[in-house]
Amino acid sequence: MQLQLTGMGFTHAGSRAGLAPLDLTIAHGEHVAIIGPSGAGKTTLLRLLGCQLKPTQGQYLLDAQAPWQLSARGLRELRSRIGLIHQQPPLPPRQRVISAIGAGRLGQWSLLHSLRNWFSPQDLDGPRRILTQLDISEKLFERCDQLSGGQLQRVGIARVLYQQAQLILADEPVSAMDPHLAQHTLRTLTEQARKHSATLVASLHNVDLALSLFPRVIGLRDGVVAFDLPSNEVSPAQLKALYANERLGSPVPSNPTVIHIPRC
Repeated sequence: MQLQLTGMGFTHAGSRAGLAPLDLTIAHGEHVAIIGPSGAGKTTLLRLLGCQLKPTQGQYLLDAQAPWQLSARGLRELRSRIGLIHQQPPLPPRQRVISAIGAGRLGQWSLLHSLRNWFSPQDLDGPRRILTQLDISEKLFERCDQLSGGQLQRVGIARVLYQQAQLILADEPVSAMDPHLAQHTLRTLTEQARKHSATLVASLHNVDLALSLFPRVIGLRDGVVAFDLPSNEVSPAQLKALYANERLGSPVPSNPTVIHIPRC
């Protein structure tokens, strides 16, 4: 899917800072990472792109369509092609992993097929194959409340990959994983998105991952785009300015010119 933002901005109720008007184009199949300090507006931007929030100004087009001018049915159909990956996936605790992943296609199935899948999963091979790629296939029949935070995040990613969404929006998708697992998981996500020609936009705290796995990086600070560059053109000075005054524990590498994760 192609994304076109023209002067699009968002102001929270009470005039609390949200997102300054911005002009932005993301091509079909492009992969973009959004980085920036806490409170920069990354989640707000993703929610706007996913049609969860309506812009308070400007225009947003998805494949040349204005989402908020569509009928209710048209908007539902558009949202069925968008995959949302949350930092804390909203998965029912008592639901089995196989059912949680299968729910990714509810927007594409008939009501009858959805009900059948709820009582007895209709497809085992698809979810199992994706979980194998994410190194978590042994959890296929576990309940979600028996999983760790990192395992839940991988189930949330598997759900969107099973959905075969045309636009994938990921909000800190690997924040609960150790560095090695985060690298493997995010690499799997980018490879599968590329395989299906899906557009991918991900917000990340880990700057190394953003620079090594995404061709394009947008730096966001205080709701304003600080830079929008190919990842190999982002300078240490730009990163330092982007995260200025960030609390200890900042994701910025001590030497931003040294990237330890190999580029794909």
